[in-house]
Amino acid sequence: MKKPDYQRLFRAGFALLWVMCMEGRAEAKSDSFRSVIRPFLEEHCVECHGADKQKGELRLDVLGEDFADRKTAATWMEVRDLIHLGEMPPENEPRPDIERSALVTLWIASELRQLARQSKSVGDRVPLRRMNRHEYTHTIEDLLSMKFAAGESPLDTLPPDGTSDGFD
Repeated sequence: MKKPDYQRLFRAGFALLWVMCMEGRAEAKSDSFRSVIRPFLEEHCVECHGADKQKGELRLDVLGEDFADRKTAATWMEVRDLIHLGEMPPENEPRPDIERSALVTLWIASELRQLARQSKSVGDRVPLRRMNRHEYTHTIEDLLSMKFAAGESPLDTLPPDGTSDGFD
């Protein structure tokens, strides 16, 4: 069994830390794209996925960093998967260092996480929440200090609650 190369693992861990620190900073994001990600793509990807050739109908020489664009985000997800699984660059082409590949895939993953957070965010607005039938019944009972007679409870008269991801 091969011994782990601790120096390479340390560098990959440092790269991960660097990407995490850069997360959420637009200026640093753009700098890391220009200084790390774009050179990686030009060195290992653009020859087969550039202006002259687009193998797999994938063109990376014009791929931007705007993850808010769905098509761009989908392309980046494909790039991440291909690099992470070791399918790209192909075995007959020069392979990048593990650290550089890890840095690129971690950068893409952090951008996708940030996009997911932004899409779930409601900003400064307070989201409306709906009570289920049980919560509604207990709230009315508490507010009015009363107990419902059998068959007259909101549990008996309201339509059944729907479920989402196992929650009602």
